[in-house]
Amino acid sequence: MHTKKIALITGCSDPTSLGAALALDLLARGWKVYAPAIDVETMSALAKAGCSVLPLDVTNEDHIQGSARTIGTKLDLLINNAAVEGLGPLLDTDPSQLHEMYRINMFGPLRLIQVLSNALIGSRGCVVNIGSVGVYGLPFHGAYASSKAAFQVLSDVLRRETAPLGLRVITVELAMVMTAMLRGENPYRADLPEAQRSPHFSRWYSTIAPRYRNDLVELSKKAMPASKAAKQIIDAIDNEGSLKIWIGTMAWIFRWMWPYLSTARQDKINRDLLHVNMLKTKAD
Repeated sequence: MHTKKIALITGCSDPTSLGAALALDLLARGWKVYAPAIDVETMSALAKAGCSVLPLDVTNEDHIQGSARTIGTKLDLLINNAAVEGLGPLLDTDPSQLHEMYRINMFGPLRLIQVLSNALIGSRGCVVNIGSVGVYGLPFHGAYASSKAAFQVLSDVLRRETAPLGLRVITVELAMVMTAMLRGENPYRADLPEAQRSPHFSRWYSTIAPRYRNDLVELSKKAMPASKAAKQIIDAIDNEGSLKIWIGTMAWIFRWMWPYLSTARQDKINRDLLHVNMLKTKAD
């Protein structure tokens, strides 16, 4: 008979990830934690800390079914944290790569929820879906932001559908948290081959992208540590009234200010932040 609460957290493979911080926080609170990864060899630190490591690619049905068999009939918490991000103009986005990003960021997590739903509902458990404030339309984030927007709508609808069954669903809108993704490490390449790209965005690749990456380095210095973000998320889980939460540096802007700005104002802020006006030619 299980005496500990049981959690499964995706996206734990990087030791600096939010997933790893969530796993360590739950371990400290006495939970049994399953920490999956595509490559379990990267998980030695979490395994040493006490996590149960298992292989899981959220786009692989055999892996998902195998995770369900490992978990069994009791699961108190599922945190869908695994995701990939890549930057680039929408006109230069490869549709096949965009589809793969959706498989990782949205379809895979939905399938994991479906397969684990009996164990979650039987335990009157909780699903936490990690979204992003990027859904508010930052230029050159269209592929990632649209996949997260779809995932957040899915999460909100799931919450409303499963509440009568005793399943809690919390949607997280994540702002600046110090992770490898924020630092731009290991980006997911979703752009078309160079020969197929629109000629109108050459300045993005040569000028704007390097400048924005430098901006990210500076912004990351102000980002909330992953351990602090993890604590706030787990505290929200413990607070049974939590339905949607905003976490990270500057998250308050998107919670309290952004929805009340005019569309024109939102567009200007986004353009300035990503230096979009640099796309204009001198002739313009």
